[in-house]
Amino acid sequence: MVVLVFAFTVSGALALGVDRLMGFRIDPEHEVSGIDLVVHAETAYDLNALVGGRSTGHSLLGHLTTREHS
Repeated sequence: MVVLVFAFTVSGALALGVDRLMGFRIDPEHEVSGIDLVVHAETAYDLNALVGGRSTGHSLLGHLTTREHS
């Protein structure tokens, strides 16, 4: 029980220190646009390219099998 209280106290103190120094969250605008775009100037997943630029909701496998039949 003592170890649990000690770990909770130290973790809480570290979290408060990090939050005051640099914060845990990014700007809400950056959350919406995607942090990979803000930090690295690229997107992690180009989902529109997977389905040929259409927003159909199909998976990549479904898209590939559809193209094979056309």
